[in-house]
Amino acid sequence: MKFYIKFISVIVLGWFPLQLLHEAGHMISCKLNGGSIHRIAFHFNIFTETIREGSRHPVIDIWMGPIIGILLPLLLLILPLKKNIREILFIFCAVCLIGNGLYIGLGWLCDGGDGWELIRYKVNLAWLILFGLPATLAGLVILMKIKEKPIAAERLMK
Repeated sequence: MKFYIKFISVIVLGWFPLQLLHEAGHMISCKLNGGSIHRIAFHFNIFTETIREGSRHPVIDIWMGPIIGILLPLLLLILPLKKNIREILFIFCAVCLIGNGLYIGLGWLCDGGDGWELIRYKVNLAWLILFGLPATLAGLVILMKIKEKPIAAERLMK
């Protein structure tokens, strides 16, 4: 299977899991911070959202979406898997890094979403860029390494 077919397949099939992992970060943090979750809205053509209230630390709740959305996929890489599955998982991790990185790093430009909400809570814009830029670049590097040579995924783990 060619790289582009795998890449497009991972984006199409991985979009919902990517959003689910991201929203799980918000939900876990909100619950741990004493808040309640009213609903989770999954919109397939736009971003998902977790409607929550009562958290003692709403800024942490917001940050935990992209953090968990990146860390959980990366943790899956420690599982001993076959090369084909491992390569697809690397692509999924890259998509999660790029997606969450761009969402936070540029999200403040949108009217709504986590980046906008963080700015509303007076989080310095530099923090959003300092999170988004390295995450996005790491995802792009992973994709370039895999596209260049599929075995590169194995070398990335060493």
